Amino acid sequence: MLFGIEKGIFCQQVNCQNVMGAGLAKAIMKEYPIVAEMYHKAFEKNAKEELFGRIQMVQVGPDLWVANLFTQFSYGNPAKSGKIYTDVDKLVLAIRGILRNPDFGTTPVYVPYGIGCGFGGEDWKNIEDRLLNLDRTDRLVIWDTRNCREFVPKIEDPELP
Repeated sequence: MLFGIEKGIFCQQVNCQNVMGAGLAKAIMKEYPIVAEMYHKAFEKNAKEELFGRIQMVQVGPDLWVANLFTQFSYGNPAKSGKIYTDVDKLVLAIRGILRNPDFGTTPVYVPYGIGCGFGGEDWKNIEDRLLNLDRTDRLVIWDTRNCREFVPKIEDPELP
């Protein structure tokens, strides 16, 4: 089980520098070392420029996959560098590609709340708006990895005292 998920596709953003081991990726590779193994193998056959924008599906259970989304070319600490490492266009296209893939039919696609932010440096509102405008969002689940449940934003009702 991955963050409370038993069936579906769990998306994670990865960089194209063959370096994995921080943030969400660290937790995933601790639970499923095969994800890191397959990530590193991708660099044996492909140049980093060729991987940029691609998706690597890694099966970790009978009905559970981790999708490594190569949508961050380089990496660093955005708080120190001031750089944004996430390519939002490639991230959204990768998730759309998974949603449209007929091989996965009705399989839910889990996207962690805040994907592309943190070490990616992007603004969540920008990513969320683009994700929610995709087709087939009935299969898209924004997932709160800390609480192992679907992320439901707090709605503030101006009518309430």
